[in-house]
Amino acid sequence: SPTRKVTVKEQQDWKIPPCISNWKNAKGYTIPLDKRLAADGRGLQSTHINENFAKLAEALYTADLK
Repeated sequence: SPTRKVTVKEQQDWKIPPCISNWKNAKGYTIPLDKRLAADGRGLQSTHINENFAKLAEALYTADLK
Protein backbone atom coordinates (compact mmCIF):
# COMPACT_ATOMS: atom_id res chain seq x y z
CA SER A 1 0.00 0.00 0.00
CA PRO A 2 1.24 3.54 -0.66
CA THR A 3 2.54 5.60 2.22
CA ARG A 4 0.37 8.40 3.53
CA LYS A 5 1.03 11.50 5.58
CA VAL A 6 0.67 11.20 9.32
CA THR A 7 -2.13 13.31 10.76
CA VAL A 8 -1.65 15.68 13.68
CA LYS A 9 -3.87 13.46 15.83
CA GLU A 10 -1.69 10.43 15.07
CA GLN A 11 1.44 12.43 15.90
CA GLN A 12 -0.04 13.44 19.25
CA ASP A 13 -1.06 9.85 19.99
CA TRP A 14 2.51 8.67 19.38
CA LYS A 15 4.21 11.53 21.22
CA ILE A 16 6.42 10.16 23.99
CA PRO A 17 6.84 12.56 26.92
CA PRO A 18 10.40 13.41 27.97
CA CYS A 19 11.80 11.49 30.91
CA ILE A 20 11.14 12.93 34.32
CA SER A 21 14.36 13.97 35.98
CA ASN A 22 14.96 15.10 39.51
CA TRP A 23 18.03 16.99 38.25
CA LYS A 24 16.33 19.42 35.86
CA ASN A 25 12.84 20.86 35.68
CA ALA A 26 10.67 21.23 32.55
CA LYS A 27 12.33 24.54 31.64
CA GLY A 28 15.83 23.04 31.81
CA TYR A 29 16.95 24.67 35.06
CA THR A 30 18.96 22.53 37.47
CA ILE A 31 17.15 21.77 40.74
CA PRO A 32 19.24 22.38 43.89
CA LEU A 33 20.36 19.32 45.86
CA ASP A 34 18.41 20.21 49.01
CA LYS A 35 15.17 20.47 47.00
CA ARG A 36 15.86 17.13 45.27
CA LEU A 37 16.46 15.37 48.57
CA ALA A 38 13.35 16.93 50.12
CA ALA A 39 11.19 15.78 47.21
CA ASP A 40 12.72 12.31 47.18
CA GLY A 41 11.22 11.19 50.49
CA ARG A 42 14.05 8.81 51.37
CA GLY A 43 14.75 10.67 54.59
CA LEU A 44 11.25 9.89 55.81
CA GLN A 45 11.88 6.14 55.94
CA SER A 46 13.48 4.58 58.98
CA THR A 47 16.37 2.19 58.43
CA HIS A 48 16.11 -1.30 59.89
CA ILE A 49 19.19 -3.55 59.89
CA ASN A 50 18.54 -7.26 60.23
CA GLU A 51 20.22 -8.83 63.26
CA ASN A 52 21.74 -11.60 61.11
CA PHE A 53 23.32 -9.02 58.81
CA ALA A 54 24.88 -7.31 61.82
CA LYS A 55 26.28 -10.66 62.98
CA LEU A 56 27.68 -11.37 59.51
CA ALA A 57 29.31 -7.95 59.31
CA GLU A 58 30.86 -8.43 62.74
CA ALA A 59 32.15 -11.91 61.81
CA LEU A 60 33.68 -10.58 58.59
CA TYR A 61 35.29 -7.73 60.50
CA THR A 62 36.86 -10.06 63.08
CA ALA A 63 38.01 -12.46 60.33
CA ASP A 64 39.60 -9.56 58.50
CA LEU A 65 41.57 -8.59 61.63
CA LYS A 66 43.16 -12.07 61.85
